[in-house]
Amino acid sequence: MVFDSGFLEPEYAIGQRLISRDEFNHFRNTYLAQSELSLGLILPLLLIVFAVTIRQSNLSGWEMCWISTSIVIATCVLFVLAMERHQKYLIELKLLLVGRWEKQGVDGKVIAKQKAGEAASEG
Repeated sequence: MVFDSGFLEPEYAIGQRLISRDEFNHFRNTYLAQSELSLGLILPLLLIVFAVTIRQSNLSGWEMCWISTSIVIATCVLFVLAMERHQKYLIELKLLLVGRWEKQGVDGKVIAKQKAGEAASEG
């Protein structure tokens, strides 16, 4: 059975009834929303810390270094979390679609064999 790469696209797979809209929304809400949230928090975090730093301009060099290090660490953690959740979303969705595609192909072969057997026994 030849694998059609179009089935890896969620909208196409929904149209082919490999996955329901509810299942797709569940995957998107579970994995992709967390990824987008993590990416969306990076800029506000940077702006808040930048505003606090400017507001308290009497900070010493060590305090500025500590704040800068905290910004870098928080940004890296949010970015890595966002990328991990996005990859998990893609992998889990594709595994589900491929599994459903293979099941559909196997079920289709079984049905075709049964129909061929019935036709041969009748004729």
